This record gives sequence, C-alpha cells and structure tokens, in this order.
Amino acid sequence: MVYKAIGVTSGGWLNELQVAYVHLQEKGGSWAFEILHGGTYAYPEEWTEKLKHAAGMAARDYQQLHTAFGHFIGQQVNRFIDDFSLHHRVDLVAAHGHTAFHLPEKKVTAQLGDGAAIAAVTALPVVTDMRAVDIAFGGQGAPIEAIGDKLLFGEYDLVLSLRDGGRLSVRTKQGFFSYDINLDDNMRNQLSQSAGQYGDEQQTGWMPRTGEAWQTLAPTITHQVRATVAAALDAAGENTTGNTFRLLVTGTSTKNDLLMRHIAAALQTVNVEVVVPDGLLVDSKEALVIALLGVLRWREEYTVISSITGATRNSIGGALWLGGEA
Repeated sequence: MVYKAIGVTSGGWLNELQVAYVHLQEKGGSWAFEILHGGTYAYPEEWTEKLKHAAGMAARDYQQLHTAFGHFIGQQVNRFIDDFSLHHRVDLVAAHGHTAFHLPEKKVTAQLGDGAAIAAVTALPVVTDMRAVDIAFGGQGAPIEAIGDKLLFGEYDLVLSLRDGGRLSVRTKQGFFSYDINLDDNMRNQLSQSAGQYGDEQQTGWMPRTGEAWQTLAPTITHQVRATVAAALDAAGENTTGNTFRLLVTGTSTKNDLLMRHIAAALQTVNVEVVVPDGLLVDSKEALVIALLGVLRWREEYTVISSITGATRNSIGGALWLGGEA
C-alpha cells in the first residue's frame, strides 16, 4: 500500500513552516519514499513574535495560542493542497508544530499547534504530539527524527541534518545511533538576526557567503562537524583508516557552496564521502520524516527508538485526530 501523506514541521528559527507531500510504501520491512512536492510558508511577523514569547505566557493565553496556531497550520496545509492541486489525494497529515517547552527531566514537552484544529480545518486525519509518550517513558523525546534516518536512508553510513542545531545518525556494525549535535545554534542565530534575517532565508544557509562573519563561523562549523563525525565512528569501533563511509547531508545550508567545500575537505581526512542529494530531499527531509512518523502512528508501529532517546521502552508516539466525515 502506498501512503500519501503531508508532513509539516516548524523549525527553531521562528520563520516558516516546511511542508512536503510524499508517497511512502513498505515492502518486506523496507521503506521506499518519493517526495512529489515541497514548499515553505513564511510566518507573518505577528506569528514570529507570538511564538517567540510563548514560553512566558499565562496558561490561558498559551492555550489560545496553541489553538490559533493549529488553525494557522491547517490553513497553510490547505494552501499547499491548493498550490499543488492535491485535493482528494492526501490520506494523512502529520504535523510536528513548534516546540515551546522541552523539559524531559520533568517529563514535560509541548509543541504548539493543536491537532484538533488542524483536523477541523483540513477535514483530514492528523497526527500531532509525537514526543509526549517517549517523554512519559523517561526518554529525551529527541531526536524524534531518528526512526526516519534508520528506515529511509539505509544506503548511507551516516546522515547529517544541517537544520536548526543539527543532527547526526550513524549506522555501524555496532548498531544504529542518532543524536542532536547543537552546531553553534546561538552564534548562527545572532549572525542571521544581525543581518536582518532568520535562519535559512534567501538560500544563503546559516551565514553570509563573504565577510568577517563567514571567516569566523565557517571554520567553527567545519571543525564541529568533523570532530562529531570522527568521534561517532571512533565510538562505534570503526576503523577510519581502511574504510570509506558515505555521509548524506541535507538542509538548506548545503546550498552554501563554500561551507560544503570546507566540510567535504575536512571529512576526507577520516575517509568520509559527503553526498548532497539532488531535488526536493535537501529542503524537505524533515517534513518527509514527520510524514513517516504519522504513517507509522497510523499503522500503530513504533515511532521512537528507546535506545536513542533513553526511554524505558520503544513507543508509538502521536495523537490521532480524525477530521473527515465517517
């Protein structure tokens, strides 16, 4: 069976929704995917301001924002469906929403974007709240996208996401590992905002292509990527002298050619080949993985790997909201 799903995710930059329409199919335990359409929808300034201050809101105001943001997400999904003529071609919507609180040590996580509101606006089945069950079982609720790296990208030894703080997944003889790597998020945020930008606007990635900011930040990011990849392979007992490892890199920052040349050259020293994919995968990978999580929840299959998050058990994460008529 082919699952036709829309994945929606809101990044940490408070600037846009990433949306993708994908086909997912499982055969004999292996998953295949096709990204047919992808797009981003910028937040109006008022939404950026509301989301920025959500964590400090009174409970009633926060709940109203949660509901209103759900309606906003639903409206953008409908806009996406209109833009690509997807009417009657979508089985499921999976939406991550915007993380306002994430306190795993207190077993608390909260993503803005009410699933009931999204379902009501789109009249489609909707999956949201994907971290909560793992948190309840004592996990970190992150990296929630690890299952996607494991199921969808088996031909690569490593998968690196250059979005928000960054994430690295590693597939070795010792098993599968995945973790957030926090690539100088605060520095990149300050540089972007000082230039009047948020995050990945204007396709320049994390940083200006020239100037003092580039000279400062590019070597730092490159050093962190190399050190993280080398340490991950070393921890897994992999011999980087005699083996070659393939690393898939996604995220809009891959379009910064200077940055990618720095990273590719640095990783050659540990026999890692950098692969930047063509097409929609570069910009839409996170939305693709969120769509997969929605499909897995629909099938009542595990969405979270406890060995990755530290939970006491694997779990099926996500709340299901049925927006269509019976």
